[in-house]
Amino acid sequence: MNKTLFEINEEIFGLNALLDAVEGDDEQQKAILENYASSLQDDLEKKLDNICAFASELDARALARKNEAERLLQRSKVDANKAVRLKEMLKWFFASHELKTYETTRYRITLAMNGGKLPLLVDPELLSEEYINEVISYVPDTDLIRGLLESGQEVPGAMLGERGCSIRIK
Repeated sequence: MNKTLFEINEEIFGLNALLDAVEGDDEQQKAILENYASSLQDDLEKKLDNICAFASELDARALARKNEAERLLQRSKVDANKAVRLKEMLKWFFASHELKTYETTRYRITLAMNGGKLPLLVDPELLSEEYINEVISYVPDTDLIRGLLESGQEVPGAMLGERGCSIRIK
């Protein structure tokens, strides 16, 4: 039995609702998708086409959300920088007018000294060797290891993995 485009579209929206209902549970989402895939024999071409359209829509939605998140992050950085500058201006004002505390109808503003240890100012160029710690780190030479493995040599502790595969929708 062939389904109408509207029925298939409703089916895709239903699939989306099921996936949304178990968001965060990868096992349940996988089971839902496997169940849906097993029913693909009916109207195969339409279902595959709709799955691709749905995947494209999700990709576009994800990109739009990512771009919006980046835009909001930029705006939050601008606001945070303004707040820092305003607080620095208040600090200068209090210091230059020798104010320690001031109360407004909503806020109590205090110029307070920071607690804790005094800041340590160090110029490593002027320190003698007894005050310097040497740090040595080791990282694999991945280019060398890859070249050896690709030429057929064995490298204990390293091997080439399998290439993955992906679906490309154009």
